[in-house]
Amino acid sequence: MHLIKIQKLNYKYQKNNPVLTQINLTIKSGEITGLLGVNGAGKSTLISLLTGQLKAKNGLIEVFGKNYNLHRNEILRQIALVPQGYAFYPNLSVKENILFFAAIRNDLTHKNRRVQDAIEFCQLEDFANQLAKNLSGGLKRRLNLAIGIVNKPKLLFLDEPTVGIDPISQNFILKSIQRLKDKGVTIIYTSHQMHEIEKLCEQIIIINKGMISYQGGLQKLRRQQNYYFSAVSDKPIKMLEFCKKYKLTSVKNKIIGELENTVDIKKFTHEFNEQLNGRLSSFCIKSANMEDLFFKLIK
Repeated sequence: MHLIKIQKLNYKYQKNNPVLTQINLTIKSGEITGLLGVNGAGKSTLISLLTGQLKAKNGLIEVFGKNYNLHRNEILRQIALVPQGYAFYPNLSVKENILFFAAIRNDLTHKNRRVQDAIEFCQLEDFANQLAKNLSGGLKRRLNLAIGIVNKPKLLFLDEPTVGIDPISQNFILKSIQRLKDKGVTIIYTSHQMHEIEKLCEQIIIINKGMISYQGGLQKLRRQQNYYFSAVSDKPIKMLEFCKKYKLTSVKNKIIGELENTVDIKKFTHEFNEQLNGRLSSFCIKSANMEDLFFKLIK
């Protein structure tokens, strides 16, 4: 089921150039989707449209199967945004902050239970009465997350939730995000940390210059990209025809280059070993990582 559907969406600020152009995308319910793009690509504008901070003037945005412009308040009650900046009051305690944001929602049913659930989920019990301004960086990120989930959103937007914190705190946040996904929360995740995207996201959307340059699974994207190949022998390599066939570069005792994604790797490896005269010092074939793929798509 598609939880978000966008069709033919364009957006620009007043008379400026378009920030988003012909955006068409779908996001499935219950998945973590990575939203990627360099600064200025249009990510923030798209998130602002999806979280009700901006209103679409043309095109279609549907969330939970409902037109955003017609059912805005109903949709907003079911979503939450955890921003990159701290979204709490520094002179209130952890619990007071979470209580405040729980009370913003008109439905106050089980408010105290929801607050306690958020505190326990983010393991903030020992810090509930501590002023937010006195928390460590990692605990501040946990408080940000607790505020975001206190009203039990079905759709959660996370903007750089691990920025500026230590590896242990990062790991806690990432595991917490996976737990939310396991509870059925749909998550839109933006980050410049590509290893986090690889670890968490089933789908990725890459925005470049206001347009969608890729939407789909990470494995599908990898299959569309070439392999990186390198080999080093203990004596000069003389395999000119082989290198020409596979468009590789041979320099003295090294062969390097990219193998097209249509190459049968097993057959290639067998052929390479048959033709090589001498013992290998090293041999490596690897697929592109998330960072490699990202930079190729935004060129």
